[in-house]
Amino acid sequence: MYWTMHDLLFIGQEEWAKVPVPGHVAVFKTLAAEAGLPQDEFDECLDSDRYYDAVNAELAEGTQLGVRGTPAFFINGQPLSGAQPFPIFQQVIGELLENG
Repeated sequence: MYWTMHDLLFIGQEEWAKVPVPGHVAVFKTLAAEAGLPQDEFDECLDSDRYYDAVNAELAEGTQLGVRGTPAFFINGQPLSGAQPFPIFQQVIGELLENG
């Protein structure tokens, strides 16, 4: 069900991203039901904050490294943010190769 939930989250991102953070839980639960996930298991996992510390640690690390959103790439330590066309990657890699 991963890809089903993944797709629902990204399709509705503009809508749920506008909801204040505590409201995300209700939106995610609704999407899980729409995806056909086992509602009790999903709700218990989300309500338990089981992965809260791990997610926040990843968020803090990304923020510290300069990640401002997804997707984010690092090419030899140089950040490249957002969905970029292939020529941008070529340019960045070319510049890094030229500068050693």
